[in-house]
Amino acid sequence: MLLQFSVSNFRSFKDEQFITMIPAKIKGHEENIAHVAPGLDVLKSAVIYGANASGKSNFLKAISAFQNLLRSSITRKPNDIIGEYEPYKLTKDATEKPTTFSIDFLMKGIQYHYDIKFSREIIIEENLSFYPQKREAKLFKREYQVFSFGEYFKGPSFLLKDLTSPNQTLVSKGTVNNVEQLFNVFGFINSALGFDFINNYDDDKLFSTQVVASFLQDSKPYFLNRVKKVMASLDSGISDIRVVDRSPDMPFVKYKNGIPNEIVNKYKIRTSHRILQDTTEGSVVEFDIEDESTGTQKLFSIITYILGVLEDGGILLIDELERSLHPHISRFIISLFNNPKINKNNAQLIAATHDVTLLSEENKLRRDQIWIVEKNEQGASQMFSLADMKGIRDNVPFEKWYLSGRFGGVPNIESLQFEFDFADETTENNTNGAH
Repeated sequence: MLLQFSVSNFRSFKDEQFITMIPAKIKGHEENIAHVAPGLDVLKSAVIYGANASGKSNFLKAISAFQNLLRSSITRKPNDIIGEYEPYKLTKDATEKPTTFSIDFLMKGIQYHYDIKFSREIIIEENLSFYPQKREAKLFKREYQVFSFGEYFKGPSFLLKDLTSPNQTLVSKGTVNNVEQLFNVFGFINSALGFDFINNYDDDKLFSTQVVASFLQDSKPYFLNRVKKVMASLDSGISDIRVVDRSPDMPFVKYKNGIPNEIVNKYKIRTSHRILQDTTEGSVVEFDIEDESTGTQKLFSIITYILGVLEDGGILLIDELERSLHPHISRFIISLFNNPKINKNNAQLIAATHDVTLLSEENKLRRDQIWIVEKNEQGASQMFSLADMKGIRDNVPFEKWYLSGRFGGVPNIESLQFEFDFADETTENNTNGAH
């Protein structure tokens, strides 16, 4: 599970900003908290609000860049630049400073901390520690090309020192050399930390649908039944779903994201609808998933992916949760993660959104699950949760207060000034036209 993620000097984030999934010392909605170990509780979901261009998407992009930093390090050659270096550009000094990512997470019941500082050319610092006996123990520490290893580290430390180039991460190099401790850390960051499926779906609908088809075919029968039940409960009109072999004449989906062609192009989805005004028992008509509406196709793929995350106890990141989804469905998605009867494996959801209906009392979000992003006078993004604000009680109308601007994170629209400017420009153009 994710405990905390922080970023500094990346895109619109200049100074260190973070999101924490450790509950604040407030009461209410205990079902939204996972009790994962003695003395350690973790929130199951969080929503991020803010005006357009406030930095909501950039925070999720920071997590994605952090993942890509480790992935790309595996194949990065000695003279290659580090493409994930995107410093804050609105002050000159920031463009010359390093970017830092830091993560705290729980894996197999043990807490880990990993941080990395890098420039466009090299890794400046990299540190990994864990808490095997509830006390922090160093696995390794790196400053430039000077490495030191803790007594708990198990692996060829001298070999890794020689193999790791200045622009490569030690975690990635240890992974390709089968160092189990580093392989597991890489695996969490690469896979369990999740990615933004909704935006990836929008980028390539056909590819995403075929991946879901392969996933359903390989999953256990009860999982497909869950997908059917959810789709039926969401008033999609679908009465049944089947995974069948693709015919040779169907469009070929090209290799992408490390998934082989034979996996992507092996299966397709067929949906069934009951024929209206037909009294014959079992009378249905079948469609290819591509013949369903765009909204139904997207909903099907998203629900399947979400149920998979719940099954695996993973982490789901969503930017613009409300995109192409009805507010009721957005609320339903959040409720899946907060419901202990459904989310038995402590999966987590972090979603950026403009959907203020999620702040309504019926959605049962705690103050420490609601985060606001806004920009300061320098144009740098800053983050805080409602639990950080003084004088905010749990019984206040979050939705109304947010819209009124009491929490910040709403656009400052100078409409009156725009009207004056627009009128002046119109008058000037008419005057010029008269000549």
